Amino acid sequence: MDDTTAAIDNTNREGDIKSGALEEVESSDSTILQPSVLESTGEDELLSPFTVGNPPTDTYNTDAATPTASMFATDENTCPICLNPSNDLVSGPCSHSLCVPCMEKVLNAEASEQRWPPQSAADIHLSAPTLGRCPICRTQISLFQVRHSITSLPQYPPDFDYWKKDDDDDNDTKADGSQQDGKEEPTTNGEDSASGGDSSDIFAGSGPLSTLKASITSALTSITTNNSSEKSKRSNPLKNSVYIPYRGRAGQFSFHWDWENLQRNAKDDQLQHGKIKRPFINITEAIKKNPDKWRLEDGSIAPKIKFMEPDCHFHEASRTFHGTVLWPKRLNGSYEWDIILGFSKDYRFLSSGRIHMKRERTVLEKDIPATYSSEKRTLCQFPLDGHWTVSWANSQGVEKRSEIRVINSEFRQSGWSFFLNFDDPRHPFALWPRSKHRQWVEEGVDLSKEPMGPKPGEKIRWKTSDPRFPELVWTRQTVGPVPTPKVTLFGMGQDKHFYQRLHAKTDGSIPKYNGKSVFGNVFTKRLYIGSSSYHFLSPTNCFISYRHPACRDLPPLDDGSPLPTRVDFHNVEFHDEQRRLTATIEWEEDFGTSWNDNVRWKLDMYFDSEYMVILKGGIQCEWCQERRARPRPPRPPPRHRPPPVPVYVPPTPEEQEERPVVEPNRNEEWIMSGYGHDQVYVNAAALERYRSPSFDVNSGDSNNQERDGESGPTAEDEPESLTVDYKSIARVQASRLEREGATKRSIDFLMYLFQIADENDNTNPIDYLVHS
Repeated sequence: MDDTTAAIDNTNREGDIKSGALEEVESSDSTILQPSVLESTGEDELLSPFTVGNPPTDTYNTDAATPTASMFATDENTCPICLNPSNDLVSGPCSHSLCVPCMEKVLNAEASEQRWPPQSAADIHLSAPTLGRCPICRTQISLFQVRHSITSLPQYPPDFDYWKKDDDDDNDTKADGSQQDGKEEPTTNGEDSASGGDSSDIFAGSGPLSTLKASITSALTSITTNNSSEKSKRSNPLKNSVYIPYRGRAGQFSFHWDWENLQRNAKDDQLQHGKIKRPFINITEAIKKNPDKWRLEDGSIAPKIKFMEPDCHFHEASRTFHGTVLWPKRLNGSYEWDIILGFSKDYRFLSSGRIHMKRERTVLEKDIPATYSSEKRTLCQFPLDGHWTVSWANSQGVEKRSEIRVINSEFRQSGWSFFLNFDDPRHPFALWPRSKHRQWVEEGVDLSKEPMGPKPGEKIRWKTSDPRFPELVWTRQTVGPVPTPKVTLFGMGQDKHFYQRLHAKTDGSIPKYNGKSVFGNVFTKRLYIGSSSYHFLSPTNCFISYRHPACRDLPPLDDGSPLPTRVDFHNVEFHDEQRRLTATIEWEEDFGTSWNDNVRWKLDMYFDSEYMVILKGGIQCEWCQERRARPRPPRPPPRHRPPPVPVYVPPTPEEQEERPVVEPNRNEEWIMSGYGHDQVYVNAAALERYRSPSFDVNSGDSNNQERDGESGPTAEDEPESLTVDYKSIARVQASRLEREGATKRSIDFLMYLFQIADENDNTNPIDYLVHS
């Protein structure tokens, strides 16, 4: 007898429901009716996270003098995160129950604001909306795995029909010619969907309790039906849309929802799938530029047009599209791409998302010993991960050695990536990049007997097709650890790919560069706009922006109200000859209170000749009456510049004799910070200044007419993008700024941006907050 059965039996003996007790419980508005004893369930069935047993007697009271409904709340109907009572709890696969608002916040289900702080490096594969971890046990959760804690029905069932509601109701056609019903809902994690199958057994039985459960199920089904009916009346925002790399064009790994346009413009021999009404990716131009990057393991080139699998769907609340791409043969070690794309509110940009490139070895449960821990079970999918010593003989017969590290079934050597293939458990192999050669295991590996691969100290003998290196010997040093999944990130910021909708106007979202005046520029001191960034739109429209989620860590105003997202400049004066701007920030005048005891800021800043950085200047702060009246605590000396000097100038001895003693609450101004030292600002469009695309996606030239098909195969005459030499630009800018008196910190910040652009010209290291 297992623990669940024992708990159920104990409940029946000690806590049987007496006659009339059910009606009494149902009449109470502040009590949740606990689910009855469930029918017998298998190991694969999802049980309710509520513990079956006697009703708990412990309660808590938020106000002892005034009885409220929360007095009757118990641990079983209280969210462990916000500690608020709730009759509507949901849970993931781990069965830890949260209230709906907390679960949606954990999984960023509504996309109302950017997730902050960002995911750690180990959880970067969970950074897309609808993904996250349980805050209690840290189990990975998807939004579509969340179920109602009482009924076990999916709280957010995927709507596979919504993204094609405006199309014909014909069934989709698979690549093999078979039919796929678009309304069929696939199972999740091996479980039956809530619309049929074994999940209906949960409500089997008779009696008042079963009747109540049936009514709850009927109500939820009715709500789901009504929501589906409302969705069918709305137009799909992704219909006929194409998303291309920023400053790029269709075919350069673009995402398409214009399959009708593709069918109308493409030739018959370019389509191998028939008329499929599903989104697809287009890599036509990418293959032309670098065919080796898109070569499958069998040596063939990947399809130029690759459709998503039939279970792709769009989730309206989080503005995310979910799709899957299966490759006929492994591409760069991956056999499947799990795609999540998050869109901005106006659907002009891809503001977030990721592609999970799955490389793991497929292992069945029966192939793993039952004694293995969860970590070992995961390592069975990456059997050769760890440190290895590689030895071989050169052409003169001299033995050579090197060290490699295999991570996620990938290792790098001489600057190239090698991907391991485990289709044959006894003879794994790896293709050599930019070569027809390959290496395969001759002896030392039998994954059917040792699913985690050789032990430390054991050796693997490889054979190669290159006669110069006929044999390689690997000696294992370590095993693991569990790798971080390989993902490609979308959005703005370092190491992310920024996409825009084809023909979308980007004015107002992407900062522009103006080298003739300070007005028209945006200056930022961090790698994202909205964290104390300066926006100089015009002489009468200048402000500081605090709208980035990182500003949540800043203190509120001194009266407790939230820090405003926009703080306007007053008394703006700009002197062209000196390139000097002065302004004031009126905290008390604009918001009726001070901030950090400051009622006013006086800003004085100088710019370089090309308006790339703020050279020098400072911020003077005027304290509030309470702050001036009490002594200040000693301040540590600044790290990057001399201690601040008071602006207040003491009077001469003659004046001191005539004037009374200065009161301690005098209006005293102090230099709070200095530009170029602890306030380092650079132009947010520093890279955009040098990015002059040869093909403007927003212009109305003749090339755009070719791209109206948005399928890519006809865009043969489009010119290639020019390559920008960011290293040379960085040297010129650094030399100029040094002559003009810029600090080392300002120069280093700007050089860092050029370094990132030099490594990948398609990246946008500064986040422009295009999600909002």
